Amino acid sequence: MFKFLFASFLFLNFSMVSFAIETNEITFHDKDDHELVVEVYPAKGKYLQIWLTRHFDERLMFENMIAETVKSGIEVWRINLIHNYFLPESSDSVDKLSGTGVSALIANAIKTGKKVIVSAYDRMSLVALKGVHLWQSSENYNKQSYKSFLGSILFYPNFYNVQNIAGLAPDLNAIIKHSNLPIVVYQPKFGGHINHIEEIFSTLWNSDSSSFIQLVPDVRDWFFMHALENENRTIKATEAEKIVTAKIPYQLVQFFSLLESVNEFKPAIPFTIDHNSNKEAIVGLKTFPLNSKFKPDLNFKLSDFNKKYRNKSDLVPGTLPKVTIVNFWASWCPPCVEEIPSLNKLQSHYLSNYPGNTFELISINFQENANDIEAFLKKVSVEFPVLMDINGLVSDKWHIFALPSSFILDKNGKVRYSINRGIDWNSDEVKSIIDSLIFE
Repeated sequence: MFKFLFASFLFLNFSMVSFAIETNEITFHDKDDHELVVEVYPAKGKYLQIWLTRHFDERLMFENMIAETVKSGIEVWRINLIHNYFLPESSDSVDKLSGTGVSALIANAIKTGKKVIVSAYDRMSLVALKGVHLWQSSENYNKQSYKSFLGSILFYPNFYNVQNIAGLAPDLNAIIKHSNLPIVVYQPKFGGHINHIEEIFSTLWNSDSSSFIQLVPDVRDWFFMHALENENRTIKATEAEKIVTAKIPYQLVQFFSLLESVNEFKPAIPFTIDHNSNKEAIVGLKTFPLNSKFKPDLNFKLSDFNKKYRNKSDLVPGTLPKVTIVNFWASWCPPCVEEIPSLNKLQSHYLSNYPGNTFELISINFQENANDIEAFLKKVSVEFPVLMDINGLVSDKWHIFALPSSFILDKNGKVRYSINRGIDWNSDEVKSIIDSLIFE
């Protein structure tokens, strides 16, 4: 049974301008003598939050959340480890971080005399837990220092290993079953991993971690990164996302107290982090394994935001066999939005140059409602069908663990290629693959 957290909190409205607060920088070195630069937001309270970020531009709602956290008395240490380790600005760089920087952050934060937690979002949550385990395994962790480190507060965490072939279910990262210190997961109801919470928490509890979930209705992953009205970015924050983000600084105080109440000395579960286990990014489409047991669910019936239904007859070959792309996406997912123009161009190419019904592109939106999709489509041109998987059940049957995820089906309805990242769909490589399937 899940340990859910509920409370009543003060509602705030974000201003359109970031709050001005005091900041300074400190530097220290990790165990490999690599210099780390940390942005410090001082506060007089007894708590300190380490924030592991991975975004490189200013996001006003996130900045305001940090400012309100400091105003509530919680000191914040903020660091972008991708930048500090001179890695490329990409999601693949996250998987190359070993956690040594996080371990050093914890050791130095404890020296302030404050009670410390680590916070991260999405895949940075894995880096946080790796760093916690490294610190817990070091001589810095003992029956005195454990009292100062309370655990982790992780926002919409992605605990799964990267699987470059869409449709093949990835495994939980090994660090999850080797994490036994307290954790709070802040999980949006419409988040990408909501249907896998039971697996995640069963693993954490089996590891003897005192883990809790704050289930948050009406918001999506990346909610506190979405743009306010005066920011020139496509994905705008909803009113619900603004309200939920405004609550977080005041929830943090209660989360600190909760984690402090369950914290106890626990030796680290023996585990060696394989720093060389991360595979290089695979950019192109991947041939789907012939021996895979995965069978796509073609027997679905979904409506678009205009209530027009599409069903399996659009995908299963019949009187009009065709090569079909099935693209799973969400409007809050930046790589999903980035690949839309190339998908539009790809569809236009085949509709213009190939007679008859030889090609079709269908997209399935992940757990967004008709109003959100309609508002998005007024800002971004999407020239192909958008079907609504409001409860995420179709996505789950297709083993969607990352967005975007796309599949190319041949004229017999068999998956031949797939990928779970954004690409340039209007490339010669993609067209060559589709052409070969059309003329089979």
